[in-house]
Amino acid sequence: MVCTALALLVAIIPAEVAGGVTPAESIAEILRQFTGSAEYAESSALELDVPDRATRGESVPLTLRAPVRGVRAAWLFVEGADDPLALHLTLSDAVVPEFRIAVRVCRTGRIVAVVETDRGLIGTDRLVYLGARARCSHSVAAAATSKPLKMAVKLRRKGDRVRLRTRIDPPPAPGTRLLSFSLHHGQTTIFEAQAGASLTSTAPLELAFTAPPGAYLHLRWTDDRQGSGEHSLHLR
Repeated sequence: MVCTALALLVAIIPAEVAGGVTPAESIAEILRQFTGSAEYAESSALELDVPDRATRGESVPLTLRAPVRGVRAAWLFVEGADDPLALHLTLSDAVVPEFRIAVRVCRTGRIVAVVETDRGLIGTDRLVYLGARARCSHSVAAAATSKPLKMAVKLRRKGDRVRLRTRIDPPPAPGTRLLSFSLHHGQTTIFEAQAGASLTSTAPLELAFTAPPGAYLHLRWTDDRQGSGEHSLHLR
């Protein structure tokens, strides 16, 4: 079955129109910009684990598993957000296609996951209800001054398999957010990530990849206030 992001709201949730563009249309447009197409095939192979009801709108955890061959990239969207993109990952063959992140959910809507494989785009989605007491700020005024973001990193290795956990720590100042981060091994890029406004402000990410013992890794990131940083990591 082929779907378009435009069809996700039909008969389920009233579309909220801002400037004549529905949330579903904005998701479709983002996909079109990245891939040239807004269409993807619904796939039961994708596993998207997310709470049915959000008790903390600022940070809703989710896990995406893509046990299929040839995963090249993944997108996670929050339907109904002013900027629905939470995360865009470009992946090397070294990455295990299973990711844990947290997103901002400010109104009841769907979390949409789309994965690019060697055979095209596949996707799935889950409806998330925002609890009556859940809080989520729709807009945050920028701080007059802010320090560059700092990213905390944890690595756990078992053989050639390495599990990576990252997060912004301390949390960013109001109005400052992560734009991008990437992991490199020598001249090889293990993954690149583009963070959208619907990603939780501390931008937690957990994933696994393969790398030999003794490898030197470099994690680099940038924020929207022209700040940047880098960690050099040695796998012992």
